[in-house]
Amino acid sequence: LKQMSDPKAAEPAVRILRRDHTLPLQTAALRLLEAVGSRRHVPLLQALCTADNEVIRIRALSALAHVGDASNVPLFEEALGDPSRWVARQAAFGLMRLGHPRALRALADSDHPRAVLAYQVLTRHRLAA
Repeated sequence: LKQMSDPKAAEPAVRILRRDHTLPLQTAALRLLEAVGSRRHVPLLQALCTADNEVIRIRALSALAHVGDASNVPLFEEALGDPSRWVARQAAFGLMRLGHPRALRALADSDHPRAVLAYQVLTRHRLAA
């Protein structure tokens, strides 16, 4: 379904995310929403960005970066402080995808524990000073 890029595939993905809590299915559904989701899926993705499972948080942030817009930047900035380094990394990449590296620059110039992560992401995108 993901390879076909059919927007109709988003609705089964939403049903899976709402009803089935099997990690592999949820992860696949989030990847599908990343590929074919739309702005109407933003509220669901936002809610999943605070899920208990870090893999779900990572995939939800990734999908949100693809279907969301700049109004979600505060959520990504907050996720930079997630206890999971991998969630914080995905949040940093999401900020880049949304075109908002400012928070990463400020973080990279600080003594925050995630400063190195921010610098690495900026460097990868050739935006580090």
